[in-house]
Amino acid sequence: MPQVSIIVPVYNSEQWLDACIQSVLAQIFTDWELILLNDGSTDNSAKICASYAQEHERIHLYSQENAGVSAARNAAISHAKGKYIAFLDSDDCYRPEFLSSLLTPAERDTIPVCKCTQYENEVIPLTREEMLDALFTKRLEGSLFNGFLVRFLFLREIINAHSLRLSGRYLEDEVFLMEYLLRDKRPLSVINEALYVYNENTNSATRRHINDFSAIFEDVLERKKKIAENAKLNVDWDTTIWAGYLIAVSNLFAPGGNGNAKTLKTLANSELFRGAIKRYKPQNVQSRNKRIVIALTRLKQYRLITLLYKVKNR
Repeated sequence: MPQVSIIVPVYNSEQWLDACIQSVLAQIFTDWELILLNDGSTDNSAKICASYAQEHERIHLYSQENAGVSAARNAAISHAKGKYIAFLDSDDCYRPEFLSSLLTPAERDTIPVCKCTQYENEVIPLTREEMLDALFTKRLEGSLFNGFLVRFLFLREIINAHSLRLSGRYLEDEVFLMEYLLRDKRPLSVINEALYVYNENTNSATRRHINDFSAIFEDVLERKKKIAENAKLNVDWDTTIWAGYLIAVSNLFAPGGNGNAKTLKTLANSELFRGAIKRYKPQNVQSRNKRIVIALTRLKQYRLITLLYKVKNR
């Protein structure tokens, strides 16, 4: 049985896949298995995966019809045999010391978490309680923490004992992490090194317009509220709703979107967002662009927001 199962969902990643897999093969710690879950790729990704699986006995390839990254990760979890589970996106890489650096504190009965290269200046919460607070309430104001699964090592025993699985097409990492941290009572161990290498992939799902983003966000919000209710947590959801609104605004102006003054007004006046927009003005927002959009939204200056994004996206 390997010590670590590394899960990589693969969908049309031929440009990045060699570097991703090579970064696993280059790990200082070697007691791992790599599970490649081909999610119905239509490029050469499956062939690349098959070649590595044939050459390396620690690499396993499974395939399914395209069902999305959450379904691919879930399928891979069901095949995992390691004590720990690590996640890696197929367009990203590990530093050679990623596994060894996270395993040392994990074996000391703590939950290890490291930094990612695109957020090297991020301040990671030092306790489980602080991290849960950051995930539930501090989604916009002050120093933000990004709940990416790829920076953790998870105990497979806890994932399976509580039937923890991913769901949805957006913000699924945050929801899974909330569920996990409420069940794994070990203290955190923060590694202030950027051991996960994020590659800027303009074809990533997070970079494209999502037609039904508001419905997806509303579903995620209801799931978060249910988690908080079950954990008896008292959460003010207005900052989370504002954060969702700002993502929804960016989504309108993403490639393929239909961002304009009319669609912005409809978004701001929707039942999902209008209450939080009316009753609460976020404070201490570090992003200048977000501060401008917040101010213009409260002034109902949707044409100016449209102009801002047209200039920003040129």
